[in-house]
Amino acid sequence: LCRQRRNHGSDLYGLLRLNFGPRRGGRQKHVFLHIRLRDQLANEQASETVRAMEKALSAFANLDVKVEARDAEDLKLEAIVERLRQASPADATMLTVKAHREALAELAVDVYARAAAEQIFREQCAPAAEEAERFLESDEPVPDERSMIAESSSITGMPSTTSCQDGPSPQRARPSYRKGDLVAIYSRAARQWVDDGVIHDEVQEKCCYDGCKLVGGSVKVLYNNKTTFKWVLPEQFRTMLKPSSRPAAPYSLVGQLLKQTHNWIATWHVRHFELNNGHLQWWMTPEDAKAGRSPRTSLCLMDVQVNARGSIVYLHTGGPKVVAYAFDATSEESAELWFAALEDHATYCAAMAAYLSMKATQDRQGRDRLRPPGGGGEGAG
Repeated sequence: LCRQRRNHGSDLYGLLRLNFGPRRGGRQKHVFLHIRLRDQLANEQASETVRAMEKALSAFANLDVKVEARDAEDLKLEAIVERLRQASPADATMLTVKAHREALAELAVDVYARAAAEQIFREQCAPAAEEAERFLESDEPVPDERSMIAESSSITGMPSTTSCQDGPSPQRARPSYRKGDLVAIYSRAARQWVDDGVIHDEVQEKCCYDGCKLVGGSVKVLYNNKTTFKWVLPEQFRTMLKPSSRPAAPYSLVGQLLKQTHNWIATWHVRHFELNNGHLQWWMTPEDAKAGRSPRTSLCLMDVQVNARGSIVYLHTGGPKVVAYAFDATSEESAELWFAALEDHATYCAAMAAYLSMKATQDRQGRDRLRPPGGGGEGAG
């Protein structure tokens, strides 16, 4: 709720979103709520404040009814539902307390599933594109020169390795890979496939690159959220690489926007923004981002709603607790660019979360198939 302070007390204003019935075929209604905490009659100034608050909240949703509450009875669910039924006679038969509770039960299931998918997405798709670029542009050499696979990490410090003899051996013909292809790569350090690789570079002839002796057709793979790279020779493709069917991340976008801040009055402040891997982050200045400082805010774009009006882009977070943001791109052309990019990244979040959930289910089913009948383990019997 938004608090509007007065000389002799405070009135409260808020926006309620109520769902009725199942998602498909159900109804969603928005209520402008004015809780009057003063006994005195509304004066002209108070009426202007009410109109201003109603106008401000209508920017976030179409208001179906206005409810003025003077005591707790007016705030009961039954009372608010009855006001909605009176304001929307065409939907009156669907607007019941029972239908609302059914919608809440369905929402609880959705929230749990969304939280699980978002947790998987956050763990495996953190926004590290800029950090990866800064690492790759550094002049630090690989610790030593290898003729097979060069592996280096800016975070884990994993040693280079010379062979992949203990990796899996899929029986298939040697594929060919090109720059930009999405791949899963086998990591000897983790002893598992890492499904976030991308072909970053390739060489066409014998050479020495990144401190590694390479032959024509060798490819450089970024993985571990683009914090690690490995050169893979053509004869190692069968055991170290396989195509990935995961969704491709949209293009990144970096720039400055005006962010709206709400205190007593709304103000706008310039911030540095970076949009990548389904996350929107911002810093006070570009220098803060380049220095590797933590962002002021990092938003996962799972289930967000985005719209644009003129030069301003509005973003509403998903889930039961909705947070609204407004960003001024200073021109309609720039706003359209950010709007399209935000929608693309929100779509990518949903697709990637579904993909990771599917992979997690497949892995769990695979482990179940390998489990001995009866659930017995060591020492059983």
